[in-house]
Amino acid sequence: MANKKRQHFIPKYVLRNFAVDGHKAPKDRKQIALYNLNKGFSVRAASLKEQCYRDYMYGKDLVLEDHLGIMEGVFGEITTNAISRNALSRSFDDIAAIAFMVALQKGRTAASEDDANSMVDKMMKMVAYGRFPREQLEQFKIGLTNAAGINITAAMRASPVIFDLKQKLILNKTKTPFVLSDNPVCMTNFFAAENSARSLASAWLLRACKSICQSRRRML
Repeated sequence: MANKKRQHFIPKYVLRNFAVDGHKAPKDRKQIALYNLNKGFSVRAASLKEQCYRDYMYGKDLVLEDHLGIMEGVFGEITTNAISRNALSRSFDDIAAIAFMVALQKGRTAASEDDANSMVDKMMKMVAYGRFPREQLEQFKIGLTNAAGINITAAMRASPVIFDLKQKLILNKTKTPFVLSDNPVCMTNFFAAENSARSLASAWLLRACKSICQSRRRML
């Protein structure tokens, strides 16, 4: 079990596409350039396997980790084919898999886990407010024991919502490569952007949101 203690929330097949030793075969790529926004420092060649993971993030029983590994094999093959062809597959199975991959990536990160625990902490303390002194409530955090698993389940169930979105592959022809973050799926809503802030909450229900997930330094 010890060999699966380090559970990556950004799959290694994605990280390898941004490796500084990208001239090597994918499985031989070991280093990635790193910039830490919070601490303000950079590392030219950081260990790839040391990035974007938490110990037993998906559970010590390894059930979820093993299932994610199987899905990553499918996603990795689709990504590799897109990179080699400079084009996305048009098969229904691959289109559905890409949508599923994006939704899953959005839900499986450390940022999503932290957001879920933060929401639970605030909600439970609102319920407890008035029953316990405020100073006492501020002394501890309330969270979920399996926030990552719950987020992944929610993402998998929600993935059909984005099946009807058009998928585009952007080729980077500039000298500035794309970068990857530890929370790589961005969401925007063009309908909400064109309307008042009052309509923002309800706009999510109109399935107008678009997701973006980086796949390679020269592709998006």
